[in-house]
Amino acid sequence: MGQIYAATTTPPECTGDAIAMAIRAGCAVENLEFIQFHPTGLARSSENGRTFLISEAVRGEGGILTNQAGERFMPYYDRRAELAPRDIVARAIAAEIAKQTQDFVSLDISHQPAAFVRRHFPSIHRHCLSQCGLDITRQAIPVRPVQHYTCGGIQTDPCGRTSLPQLYSLGETACTGLHGANRLASNSLLECVVTARLAAQTIADGQAFQAKTSPRPSESLSSEAGIFSDGIQSAFSRPVLQAFNQRHLGILRNDTGLRCAIAQLRLWKQNQTEPHTASEYENRNLLECSLAVAQAAYRRRQNIGAHFNSDC
Repeated sequence: MGQIYAATTTPPECTGDAIAMAIRAGCAVENLEFIQFHPTGLARSSENGRTFLISEAVRGEGGILTNQAGERFMPYYDRRAELAPRDIVARAIAAEIAKQTQDFVSLDISHQPAAFVRRHFPSIHRHCLSQCGLDITRQAIPVRPVQHYTCGGIQTDPCGRTSLPQLYSLGETACTGLHGANRLASNSLLECVVTARLAAQTIADGQAFQAKTSPRPSESLSSEAGIFSDGIQSAFSRPVLQAFNQRHLGILRNDTGLRCAIAQLRLWKQNQTEPHTASEYENRNLLECSLAVAQAAYRRRQNIGAHFNSDC
């Protein structure tokens, strides 16, 4: 469901269809507040709506992050500087961007020999040169955080069984609990292989029609009781929704923004007309997922993993 955001690494098809349908069917979902943002997406528009990733290995090989004033800032946020975990680096970059006029920071690896850069990062060098006219052996790379992975989803057991009979969920759509609040790199691939095999074995063993009973407590909705039902604007479009979510459901959240998001998303949902085209169905699903993320983020009162609320 990465397309709920304006800046994402996911393809245009990731409109949250499965999660939205599960929610409407009454299926349990969880941990949707844990949206992982990659710290260094290339700050250039893409034709297919997805952002090109600048590998964290660039920082691992000595890449330096600087703000608009040319100052290196990561040492002020964490003693590990550019080598801090991705959620810390992403929040630091977002905080720096919020204090300046340009919507990106710079990642500079040009102090390394040109041959070293081309040898270690051939695809990044080639993409930046061909798509942006940027030679990273001589120039800094404009980067900003970008939505990358949804740690939560449809609640399942390790075999992919959901709270509804005969319904299975696998992959990023599912929330097996494996990733907790923040996914480790490449663990999603491991999860797909293991869970798919367990699901197939469960079906083959004749247990396919046994609904999973949730071992995890359901979350209370009582904390939303005081949220107003009126939003801040009535006009809806996909770009407007994505920009709205980027602002209120992004890396740096606060109670005021989350209350605003819930109110606005509810208003848009109430004013929806019956969808008829594929795009309209996708918009409905994007809106359903957006509201679920906002509600989950507002209920979460601890700053853990990929979720950060400055009022907690």
